[in-house]
Order: sequence, then structure tokens, then C-alpha cells
Amino acid sequence: MIKIKVSYENEKELNEFLNLIYCKIKKIKIMHNSKGKYKKAYVIIKEHLK
Repeated sequence: MIKIKVSYENEKELNEFLNLIYCKIKKIKIMHNSKGKYKKAYVIIKEHLK
């Protein structure tokens, strides 16, 4: 399993990144309780990439 931690300032930044790797994404978990400048999301990549 590959798990990527993504830090972003606004939703547009996150969406641009997710569009780049869309076909490889298995699951996305967006953390909504960020208190700092950056928000966090976790992306799990599909195991068998072809």
C-alpha cells in the first residue's frame, strides 16, 4: 500500500493535484479539523498499477 500525505492551502490546490493522479487513486481521506495554515489529505494509491 502506498499512502501519500498531502498538505495544501485551498481546495483548488488539492483538486489540481488529485486530477494529476486521478486514475491511480484508491481512496482519499480529507482531514477537516486543521487549525494551522495548511490543511491535510491522505491519498491511498491502487496496489497494482498498469
